[in-house]
Amino acid sequence: MKDTLWISRTEGVDCSTQEVQLCLACFPAAGTGAWVFNRFARDLPQDIEVLPIEYPGSGQRSLEKRHTSMQDIVQPCVAALLPVLAEKPVALFGHSLGAWIAFEVAHQLEERGVALKRLYACAERAPHLSAVSYDVDPTTFHVLDEPAFWHAFERRYGLPRALQTEVARRFAYPRLRADLEVFETYVPSTSRRLDCDLVAIGAESDPRYTPDQISAWRQHTAGAFEERWFAGGHQFVREDPETLLAYLKEDLARTIQGQNTPTAS
Repeated sequence: MKDTLWISRTEGVDCSTQEVQLCLACFPAAGTGAWVFNRFARDLPQDIEVLPIEYPGSGQRSLEKRHTSMQDIVQPCVAALLPVLAEKPVALFGHSLGAWIAFEVAHQLEERGVALKRLYACAERAPHLSAVSYDVDPTTFHVLDEPAFWHAFERRYGLPRALQTEVARRFAYPRLRADLEVFETYVPSTSRRLDCDLVAIGAESDPRYTPDQISAWRQHTAGAFEERWFAGGHQFVREDPETLLAYLKEDLARTIQGQNTPTAS
């Protein structure tokens, strides 16, 4: 039963139907959930089956314990995805921490012979730069007590309306700390390059990485590589996704037709 909870689709998931030409698994950022990709499921064409991934402790799984290591997330997520992919072409989209999770899932899927076509790595530095020392704000959040955590959090991210009461912060603290522990302790599981094509995506007003850190994703694929930049800040995927979705519609249509991105790595 728990395997099915990883994919958040109220109407169920079926990649085996004739209408589905490609499955797109979407991995959210730390502190968010599968709901971020509601627009993806609604606005992308019906021949693309969107699979929003729900981590333990998020959304409809909010009562479950959150994981604090990358492999604790990746292994059961792969186990949940494999039965529903139905030998259809697959693409992965990961936002922020979700980009690293999608990268690790991509390696696992390729090792199991899944027809992985694309990895969209959005708003995160390349995996070999995962060490906290490469962060533009090299703060180790998961070791901080609650007052120091929120001081550092507000400095880095600001304090959204949902976190402006003490009760909300007390509720969110262990959850965000767990997500940031995954982020801050992540080490890539392999140095092997992916076979699939890779698109690295940045937001022009996002202070969480440098352009070079986005370009560095090129090192992680033996397939075609493309770098794309969009207007907006770190949360543009949920706050202003129209341009991104228009790009994904076109790029996934090319993928279904078997056309590669134009720039080879």
